[in-house]
Amino acid sequence: MSLIRHFSRALMLYSLSPTVGAAEQRALLIEIGEQPAESTWHGAVLDAAIPMMRDTLRQHGFRAKHIQDLSGPEATRAGMDRALGELNAATEPGDRVVLFYNGHGARGPDDNGDEPDGMDELLVPYGAPWTAPVDFDQYMRDDDLGEWLRRIRTAAGSAGHVTVILDACYSGTGARGGEAQVLGGMLPGTEPNGTGQDRASGWLETPSGARGGSSDEAGLAPLTVLSAARHDQQAQWQRVDEASAGLLTHALSRILAANNSDMSWRGLRDRLEVVMREAGSRQVPQIEGDLNRLVFGGTSGQVPFFRVKTTSDEEVVLAGGAVHGLAAGFRLVFFPSGTASPEDLSAAIASAVVVEVGPFTATTRLEQTDAPDLINAWAFVTDRTTAIAPLRLALVELPAEIDASVRGQLGRTALVEMVEAEPEWLATASGNRRNPRMQIKANADELVLMDVPMVDADPRLIADVIRNLARSRYLRTLQLDHPSPRIDLDIAPADVAYADDGSCQSFQLRTDLEAFLREGGGWQLGVGDGFALDLAHLGSIPAWLAVVGFNPDGTAVLLYPRPGVHGESIRLPAGDRWTVGKELCLSFDEPGTYMLKVFATTEHVDFTWLDTDIFSARGGTPSALDLLFQDIEAGGRGSVYTGIGHTDEVIIEVVADP
Repeated sequence: MSLIRHFSRALMLYSLSPTVGAAEQRALLIEIGEQPAESTWHGAVLDAAIPMMRDTLRQHGFRAKHIQDLSGPEATRAGMDRALGELNAATEPGDRVVLFYNGHGARGPDDNGDEPDGMDELLVPYGAPWTAPVDFDQYMRDDDLGEWLRRIRTAAGSAGHVTVILDACYSGTGARGGEAQVLGGMLPGTEPNGTGQDRASGWLETPSGARGGSSDEAGLAPLTVLSAARHDQQAQWQRVDEASAGLLTHALSRILAANNSDMSWRGLRDRLEVVMREAGSRQVPQIEGDLNRLVFGGTSGQVPFFRVKTTSDEEVVLAGGAVHGLAAGFRLVFFPSGTASPEDLSAAIASAVVVEVGPFTATTRLEQTDAPDLINAWAFVTDRTTAIAPLRLALVELPAEIDASVRGQLGRTALVEMVEAEPEWLATASGNRRNPRMQIKANADELVLMDVPMVDADPRLIADVIRNLARSRYLRTLQLDHPSPRIDLDIAPADVAYADDGSCQSFQLRTDLEAFLREGGGWQLGVGDGFALDLAHLGSIPAWLAVVGFNPDGTAVLLYPRPGVHGESIRLPAGDRWTVGKELCLSFDEPGTYMLKVFATTEHVDFTWLDTDIFSARGGTPSALDLLFQDIEAGGRGSVYTGIGHTDEVIIEVVADP
């Protein structure tokens, strides 16, 4: 059964250039919290943004001597200009540069006619006045910062990269109060004097090249801008564990402290949306630039790790949880702080297994009874195989010979547990005495997966349907961790119509993407809406692709490749990008939460069993996935096989009336 509708034809290819490395990594971190009384700006008391970002950058390969900071009374407009000038002077061709700002943001009248809405975005240096008449020379306009960015991008050259992170408001009422405070607003006595709408942050717009500049300008380093909220939203700051910083800064440091340094901006955006929702915020972080580029423009030699939050004799709580990719069953090793890589296991001081995971923390159980004090240790994940929760199945009133045969076949797999109470699925007798039938159905909502006359009930078919259901559920949680075939998966909403025979009559990509973004982040489509698959290869070796759709009812369907599409046509070269749209003609038929997941593997893996009722009928040499399932079903952990590829997923909420 499929709730994702599809029609199969050929594949469309679009090329995407790979990213380029850089010579050195540099950063300027600016934090402006409590303002002097005479400025009358108040509401944000920031004290942890710079330490949090410095730790994050250090973990991603930035050297301490190349991370400069500016805060407090030193961070006036003149001080910011001086620090930006020093950063520009130090930047060399090929450098990757990060400019970070956490403080108040505001909007004021456009002074040169380059804003569609008549308003400039402003950063608020230390001591800038709030009260009217406003002295705008003490603020940093988007045009002024854009000129600095143009100079720095020129110095870094086309082989470098510049990242700007702005944790501040760009508009709003300036209201203050509650646990989450806003970071700025509209200056008093100012009104928009334009007629258009400025929907972006402003830092990538390039009238006369005055602002940040586009990547099309010859000789300039590409620019990526991460801002805390939309142009019409306020950004918030929060105090978490006695650390005060912008909400974006808290989220960014948690995510980047726990995820691989080869994360793309697209992957970071998705994780930021999750963290923002978990924090109860409605602000939607914005990323402008090439979403398929790696965060900070390159990779680093530091393998990401987790810090220790608390310790006891048997357990260690980590400062990282589900939003950072941790799951129950993961295995970790602890090393002294400062360890770059966990390759030399002889230097490990302890090991543990993750036993409980919350959004932002994870509890691990130590495997040694004499472990040293680990409060300052770094924890590295060495095995991402998750703990396996078997599918709970009850056989109800089946004929004795069918019952015995099904139990015998499923008794050999660890993915299925035969139970009498609280089953998830039932294989049960139905109908009546004159017309006895057999059904496989979900216990919670009585969704029927199989319904046949009892006389046609084949124990082997029943066992294979249940086994495939259990395997599909396991695939939903399976994470492959090969470092080279790294595929970034996303969707593109579309209008779709089908002919009477079910073939694709029309398929048109939508351009109004904001109409499909959920409040708080993520995709929201309506029943009947179509979508294309967007697959970008960020790795270094070709990858065989398969995209699986997981329906709200727990079933799975193979979306790509469809029957007849095989061989080199499903092998994505490194650095390329494929958009698959009308060729598959995908749409959603029912409301619910869907997951789409790409499996990018170093060898061809056959997923066509997802579209059949019988897994074991397939012939040929077992693939790595076959071997993984064999190991899991035999009670193993399957970890030796998780290096066969890479996985990425996207979540879509489908509603009846969007």
